Amino acid sequence: MALHNKSVPVDMCEVLALVTLLTAPPIALGFELDNSWACARYLPALGKGPLLRLRPEWTELDSHQKTVLSDDLGMGLTTMLLFAALDTVYFANTQYLVKTLNTPAFSLKPSQKTGQRKSPDFVAVDTTGRAHIIECKGTQTPNTLYKLLNNGIPQKQNMRIGPPYILGQSLVAGVYIPQHGGGKPLCRIIDPEVKIAEGERNQGNGGNNLAVAVARANVASALHLLGLRREGNAVALKKLEVEAPPANRVRELPVVLGLGELQNESFVVQSRTVFYPQESRTDAGIPFDGLRIRTGLSRNIFDGVWI
Repeated sequence: MALHNKSVPVDMCEVLALVTLLTAPPIALGFELDNSWACARYLPALGKGPLLRLRPEWTELDSHQKTVLSDDLGMGLTTMLLFAALDTVYFANTQYLVKTLNTPAFSLKPSQKTGQRKSPDFVAVDTTGRAHIIECKGTQTPNTLYKLLNNGIPQKQNMRIGPPYILGQSLVAGVYIPQHGGGKPLCRIIDPEVKIAEGERNQGNGGNNLAVAVARANVASALHLLGLRREGNAVALKKLEVEAPPANRVRELPVVLGLGELQNESFVVQSRTVFYPQESRTDAGIPFDGLRIRTGLSRNIFDGVWI
């Protein structure tokens, strides 16, 4: 109820940064796009505030590109809002967690990559260790928002959680992102009942700690954002032998990527710069024609993982 019938101020730069993290896979296979592309691509598509709206030029784009933006911003906006509302610490890819925990107490019914038998997008962990199932939707057509939300109900019901894991909320959240002249943006969250078969709540066998697995997924995704795919996979797959090549390369990161500092803490930093074909302006009216993306991880994280 924390978000019910409220207009919520959202920093879209934070949303775009969150999209980059959520779309960076815990395990990289080598043929992914540059994971920072979401930040760079969508910023100039946003119209001038105060309400979230896409620029007039966006209406001329191919429908496939519009669909990708809807999916990405629908994911970023809903998770940004739910972070605070659910008191969550981390979000992680559902498929990765199911494979990593490898227990009937945290599993999926037979599912597919697409359609209503698809697994839910994310599992979030809050400060008390509870698991929250999140399925995200996004659209630029207001009439399809409710259809998408209803389609997400069976997706979240594909998830099975039992002791020792504790289920918090199980939600389907969707966002309508208006194009130029398309009305007001809307985020809608539904909470239908989770149907769990009889006896499934008692199949838990202990095993790995959910919070640790979700944190591992976040660190791995952040390493991929730095372009460190081998190191990210080493974290995600729990292959952290001290003398392995990823560990040796991590010792050289300050020289290879550079160092930054935030609140007196040392960070390993990767920087990328993107230039746009036309000038844009910030909400304060300041012109800009490009974007510098700086991604960093605390040196303490590397020390904790590899020492």
